Amino acid sequence: GQSLIQNISLSQIERIEIVKGPMSSLYGSEAVGGVINIISRQSENNDGSLRLTRGNDGLQEIAITQNLTNNISGAALSLEGLRYDGSPTLTGTDLNRGYTRDSISINAFHTIDKLKITALARKTKGLSEYLGQSFLGFPPLDQDINQNQNQIGLEWLGSPAYRTKIQLSENKE
Repeated sequence: GQSLIQNISLSQIERIEIVKGPMSSLYGSEAVGGVINIISRQSENNDGSLRLTRGNDGLQEIAITQNLTNNISGAALSLEGLRYDGSPTLTGTDLNRGYTRDSISINAFHTIDKLKITALARKTKGLSEYLGQSFLGFPPLDQDINQNQNQIGLEWLGSPAYRTKIQLSENKE
């Protein structure tokens, strides 16, 4: 399914693949002009990180990640909070339009012989403020963000040249 990619924290992303041209055979009938595939971070090491950001116009961010893994299982946990008060949207006005986002994500796997079981759960809540038509006398607009993503997959790790994967996903916005 499609996702509001602006709500995915950078700390939850392992890599981004961009494929130009028709990819319907791999990604379905809607992949006519190309595909942007965002690969979520999976646990590969026993490490963690803490990121604190502070900037102009009330920008504050905290992001915590923790990865735990061994030879057969692993999990990557990510927590993030972001606040931005915004800056004036029009010259001569003090109307600020900001943004908030809180997210939690866990991406786990477990391997049994040649079968790899994967699970992903991500929840994001926040608020985006827009200018709207306030310069015409209408009130500013807000958009609530409430997104839940769940995914479970089975992957058969046959040989290095052949793998089969089935995945069930749910995305609610």
